[in-house]
Amino acid sequence: MAVQEAIDIKQALRVCNKIMSHGQRLERGHKLGDLTVESDYDGYTLTLSDHAVTLQIFFHNKHQLDCKRVIELDAFLQKVEKLDKKSL
Repeated sequence: MAVQEAIDIKQALRVCNKIMSHGQRLERGHKLGDLTVESDYDGYTLTLSDHAVTLQIFFHNKHQLDCKRVIELDAFLQKVEKLDKKSL
């Protein structure tokens, strides 16, 4: 699904930072609530995901979104927005 316009990359990057700062450390990445963030070896690509949606953020804020259903994307975006607004 290519719903690239639905993604606020600045918000997604803030959420990635919160997850990496306050989330549980995993073998690969960090997890906070239902969201997980991973970074590639050089830090230029971040992957923000839940059980159904994967958002890859590349250099210069280019991004790729992978999900199968709009309802899953809506739920993912709500999680991202909620965590962005949450004070930790």
